[in-house]
Parts: sequence; C-alpha cells; structure tokens
Amino acid sequence: MKIDPNKIKWVHVASRGKNHAVLLIDSIGTLSMQNKYPETLYDFPYTAKYYLQCNGSRHLAKNDVDAMINILHKRLRQQPDFFYHYGVKMKGLSLELREWIDEVKNTKWKQLDNTKIAKIIFKHCQLTAKIWAIPFNYAYYFFLNDIVIEQFIKDIKKRLGKNFEKQHIAILTPDKNSEIATERIALLKLALQTTKNKTVDKQKLEAHWKRFAHLNNYYYWGNGYSLDNMFDRLNEETKRAR
Repeated sequence: MKIDPNKIKWVHVASRGKNHAVLLIDSIGTLSMQNKYPETLYDFPYTAKYYLQCNGSRHLAKNDVDAMINILHKRLRQQPDFFYHYGVKMKGLSLELREWIDEVKNTKWKQLDNTKIAKIIFKHCQLTAKIWAIPFNYAYYFFLNDIVIEQFIKDIKKRLGKNFEKQHIAILTPDKNSEIATERIALLKLALQTTKNKTVDKQKLEAHWKRFAHLNNYYYWGNGYSLDNMFDRLNEETKRAR
C-alpha cells in the first residue's frame, strides 16, 4: 500500500549537517528492514516502518518513535545494561567493517568488471546496514540522550547540589576520545610545536595526514583531506596558538 509521506507525523531525531548519498541510505535502510537487523542483531523486537532524511536531518514516524520508547522502557527494567550490550555489538560490527575496508581499499578498480564492483558495493552496504540497523540506531538519540541522560542529569543535580557544575563534565565525559577528537588533539600539538620551532615539520605533518586523511569523508561524500588541506588546517591552528 502506497503511503503519502505528507500524511505521516514525523519526529526529528538527529541532525548531521549533510544527507547520506541517496542510493546508500536507500540500500542500507532496505537491507536493515528486510533482514530485521534491530531484532536479529540487537535483540530489539521492533523494526520501524518509516524513515525520512532531508536537509541534513533524520526523522522517524511518531508511531514508530512511540512504539520504540515503550519497548525500551520495558526492556531497561528487565535488562538495565541493554544499551551497554548494544554498544558492544555495534562496536564489534564497526571493527568488522573497518577490517574489511582495509582489505579492499587498495583494489585496482579499473581492472574489475561491473559485476565484481557491484558485489563489493553490496558488501559495504550490508556491513553498514548491520551497524546502523536503520532506523533502530536513532533510539540512541531520542531515547538514550533525550530521556535516559536527561533523567540522569536531573538525579545527579539533586545529589550533588552546588557541586554539580564542578563535577558534571567529568561524569559525562567519555573515558576514551573519538578518532576525530584524537586527530584534533594531535593537530593542536603539532601547531604548538610549529609555533615553538617557527617552522613546520613536514615529515610529521605528512605522517599526521596519512593517519587521519580519511576523517574528511562522509560515507560517499568527499575525498578525504589532501596534504594541502592538512597544511592549511595546521596554519589556522598555529595562528591561534601564537
């Protein structure tokens, strides 16, 4: 049955500033729903029916959001560490994807025919679909962030009183930096060194570029940082460090 998207009540669940490539999001969304990855991979007995992505924002139908919230409330009463196990599973699948990418990243694409290229693209979509289990993964935003974390903050405020402002950053800060944060810290250290020595260490800059160039990709958008991009970013940080 054809559904008019204008008649669905949509709920905004996340913003990323840019949409995924249309064919990618359609492929991983279809694979996730057809294979019921929320249930088969994450032990979550519900696969949402409607997903909308436009203007860099992600939306789910309100009926889907309400159903997922109800299930999560019940699940967390039965299994308080549900999100921990969800995160462990997602991390494992992410590492599987990265290991596979390391295997194919140096592929001589011009030597492959369309059938072989299509198989590689399908494998990428399949692994990505398992990680994101669209649209279950957005429960992380509208439930964990908006409900669980908000309630946690309210409870901590009651306990700590005036000390909350001094301690909440330490309480809510992840114990490990993301790769983006790691790159940023490394670039800042390189900028401080550049300021101190009054010259750019080209060897260290190139090593930094090779390590982190991929971070300027967004799925199928972009080509990564070029060495010139990284040099310009270092110059900007060096100016701030002076």
